[in-house]
Amino acid sequence: MRNGVYLTLILFLGTLGYQAVQSILSSNNMLLGGVIFLLISLAIGFFATHYKKRVELSIAQKAINIGLIGLFALYGIFTAVSLLTGASIGMVYSVEGILFLVASAILLYSLGLFIKDKLYHQNIA
Repeated sequence: MRNGVYLTLILFLGTLGYQAVQSILSSNNMLLGGVIFLLISLAIGFFATHYKKRVELSIAQKAINIGLIGLFALYGIFTAVSLLTGASIGMVYSVEGILFLVASAILLYSLGLFIKDKLYHQNIA
């Protein structure tokens, strides 16, 4: 039961974060979108690495977590590149693009820790 709540929380944060950031970016408020993406990324990173560290997850839960966190990180990287190069609006948003890159780095780091703790640790033992 606890694993289902954990997985639902990760999925909820991912979809809520994507929808919130997309609606904020469509209203041309890039800085707020970057800050919201950073906060959602920190929350997902916390739940993926430190919360429920001792709880055993099923293979499907591990795959969903890896897929969702990876897709959310790729979304942040592509958004950052489009903001930094100015391809989306014709203007360069350097601070906002760096916020998206930092948030994506946090997500990729937490994804690496999740894979190390949940996949490699079990295969060695």
